[in-house]
Amino acid sequence: MATTDVWGFKRGDDHRWRWTRESLTHQVLETCSAHFGTLDECVADARRFGYTGPFSISDEPLRDATGRSRRSRR
Repeated sequence: MATTDVWGFKRGDDHRWRWTRESLTHQVLETCSAHFGTLDECVADARRFGYTGPFSISDEPLRDATGRSRRSRR
C-alpha cells in the first residue's frame, strides 16, 4: 500500500460510518464491508486494513492554500 493513499471517513444517511481508500488519481482501491455506529469503530477497522494517519472531523469547509473554500468532489 502506498503512503500516498487517501483515506475517507463518511457518515451516511443511515448515520452509520464507512471508510474508503483511494489512490491520488481517485481510483477506489478498497472500501469497508461493514458500516459502523461510531467513528472510532470505523477508524479501528480501517487501521486493520492499513490506515495509519490521524483523523479529524469538522463541519468547516475544506480550504486551499489561499484560504478559499474547496468543495468535496463527491
